[in-house]
Amino acid sequence: MHNPDDLLTALLASKPQRQTTNGRHRLPLYEIVRGIGEEIGWRPAGSRAEAQTADYMARLWQRADVWFWQDTFPTATGMRPVIRSLAALSLLGVLSLYLSLWIALAVSVVCTALAYRSLMRDQIPVQEMNATSQNVLAIRKSPRRTMRRVVLCAPLDTFPALVRHGQQRTHLIVATIQTTLVLLTIINPVSAWYGPAAVPVSLASVSVLCVWYYFVMVVIDANDRKPKRSAGAISHAGALAVLAGSFDDLTDLVHTEIWAVALGATALDAGAIDLLQRYPFDPETTFFIGLAGIGKGTLAYALYNGYDRGRAVDALLIEMASQLQSDTAIEPRVTRQQSLIRPFLRRQCRAIELTCLDHHGLVPLQGSPHDTVAAVNPLILQRAVQIVGTLVRSIDALSLSPTQLHSKE
Repeated sequence: MHNPDDLLTALLASKPQRQTTNGRHRLPLYEIVRGIGEEIGWRPAGSRAEAQTADYMARLWQRADVWFWQDTFPTATGMRPVIRSLAALSLLGVLSLYLSLWIALAVSVVCTALAYRSLMRDQIPVQEMNATSQNVLAIRKSPRRTMRRVVLCAPLDTFPALVRHGQQRTHLIVATIQTTLVLLTIINPVSAWYGPAAVPVSLASVSVLCVWYYFVMVVIDANDRKPKRSAGAISHAGALAVLAGSFDDLTDLVHTEIWAVALGATALDAGAIDLLQRYPFDPETTFFIGLAGIGKGTLAYALYNGYDRGRAVDALLIEMASQLQSDTAIEPRVTRQQSLIRPFLRRQCRAIELTCLDHHGLVPLQGSPHDTVAAVNPLILQRAVQIVGTLVRSIDALSLSPTQLHSKE
């Protein structure tokens, strides 16, 4: 087991030294939202606007006179919707029926596997071109021996809105039907002996219908994405404001070291992955709190992602968050939003995400023209800062030693 102090000691030895006071920037939360949402606006992963947001957060922590730095890393600049790949594979499957049923089966199996994977993982990222993104980190050291570490995270970029038409579950059903039809045709001894000429008309007709389904979904998806470039005040300038406000507020901890991390390229999980690869966090004594999509809707902590139920949130953090329900009016919810903490959960880290959700389990107005600074509720921002502060102070007050944390179920 590593002492949490060891990581900071190594960082201090490897980075430029300067005197800090661990002060506060003292900017109002709504002013931070306005500075990011109105002056910068839409912030795709790897873009110049994302870099401007990183500089904005760095200036905040420079003003607070805390120890901060930036880590750059390569990333992709976009994702293609999985349904376009499904449409192409589906068309290829139909055309290959007239060449070889076995090729058609292989294509259909790939199509089904891709649809199944999209169901489990929201969207499949496809690297279109390489770019550079960055994480902005700040540290507030504990005055006494560090027994645990809390890492607060929020996105620098804006997530693409999830497609509400033609959900992934429907794609999986259609792809499975198409594969089953081809498989049944191959099993049929008549078509097996006499080849593609014996393919029933019904099979080709249904396959063509599957193809048209995918193409219609592609058109709907393209049309649905056109007006999606917005200021991103709810997704996620509000979360960055809560990150800065919480870090500003947490100056009274005794045994807990606070890291504030504005993650770059979170739409592709690149920022979180780079953070975990770069710094050897102890998975038992480090607590990750993700902040995403805060500003409108129901303030909630996510139990798990609807598409990723196999990775539940840390039980200890869920227990601590549930104790805050009556005092802070925060609800436990299942989210259908792309999860900020998914890379941390995959590494078996202690992590929980605080966000605002609508009745669909999505961030309200995310990716729409109405996702503006005017839609952000300042009271929700303030309440989120109070919840983060209470949760972190509860972690700081834990009577468990690092050894006991390791052994806690």
